[in-house]
Amino acid sequence: MRVVIADDEARAREFLQLVLEKIPGVEVVGRAGDGNEAVKLARELAPDLMFLDIRMPGLDGLGVARELVQLSAAPRVVFVTAYDQYAVEAFRVQAMDYLIKPFTAKAVRETVERFRQADQRSHGLDLEKVLNLLNRDRQVKIPLPVDGGNTVLLDARDIHYIERRGLEVLVKTSRKVYTTNINLKDFEQKLDPRDFFRCHKGYIVRLELIEEIVHSGRTFELLLSTGDKILLSREKEKQLRHIYEF
Repeated sequence: MRVVIADDEARAREFLQLVLEKIPGVEVVGRAGDGNEAVKLARELAPDLMFLDIRMPGLDGLGVARELVQLSAAPRVVFVTAYDQYAVEAFRVQAMDYLIKPFTAKAVRETVERFRQADQRSHGLDLEKVLNLLNRDRQVKIPLPVDGGNTVLLDARDIHYIERRGLEVLVKTSRKVYTTNINLKDFEQKLDPRDFFRCHKGYIVRLELIEEIVHSGRTFELLLSTGDKILLSREKEKQLRHIYEF
């Protein structure tokens, strides 16, 4: 079985390769750190299976999947996500394989075993149905008034967090920090609640970037995969525990 791993996190790529190479009959033929490289490897190497992170810079995992379904011999896909309840539900509906970070070696081995037993003929159709479910009713571009009277059409998937700092509202993205006059309440109405969470009166955060809840004295902080730390209120900490069911 020929496998390609696509994930922008080096630790995830290394862990997957370490586990997969210990499974008899599995060969990791390529690793990609972004979506464009993943598509390139899929075309060049014709793998049987791809472990595909949903959130990657540039072309994300769903964009890669759209390219894959156009191939004459599309590989089967195992989606990897930090947390996206809506995506997970779509995978369950169509019986698609997925891994939720942080995943275990056992989960990876079980996924490979399911792939070996699966009927490959319906894969392309299933993948298209999942993509349709994930994209339905989702607003991607948000008009963002910025300094100078200009308006940026901001891809919501690029937003890491939004912070109210005094009279300003800062929008931290993968590329830069924007200053805008849109208040946090308006952002809450524009952003998909399946992806974003109002963690504090002064912050909105992308759920999938949360790596750790840090108890700091009488307060809480969220440690993000980007290295940023932002505030988490006591009330919102309880809501977050409910979301993640712990």
